[in-house]
Amino acid sequence: MIRNIIYGLTNLLLVFCLSESVEAQVIHDVNVVDFNKLINAEEGIILDVRTIDEVNAGHIEDATNINFYASDFTAKLNLIRKDVPIYVYCRSGGRSAKAVQKMKELGFDKVYNLLGGFNAWESNNFKVILSEGKIVQKQKSISVSEFSEMI
Repeated sequence: MIRNIIYGLTNLLLVFCLSESVEAQVIHDVNVVDFNKLINAEEGIILDVRTIDEVNAGHIEDATNINFYASDFTAKLNLIRKDVPIYVYCRSGGRSAKAVQKMKELGFDKVYNLLGGFNAWESNNFKVILSEGKIVQKQKSISVSEFSEMI
């Protein structure tokens, strides 16, 4: 009898602990209108995971670029604060969805993925920052420690 009670309490405690950790992590796919509202309402990090050529063609204001295809992508993600909201986008939503999944595995608390990506952003006529003639041909290669200092 006591053994069954202990077993039941242990299972209850385990279920409670697991549900608490799931609730603490918020991962959302959001449409472009909601994404715009979020980045204007709650301070966080806007993360552009496109290539430098795509960024040069236009990007969301105040976005930080980490190329999803870079070999040190995960290492750079690990340097970003995990306790602030992160707003992630790419060109059409595919890379950012994969990036968000990686961020979930790394323990980020609150991550928002822009459905439709930058294409949806532009289609809805939201503000786009252009390079203004100062196009970067190739991103300067920086070490993980240099990147850590930058953010």
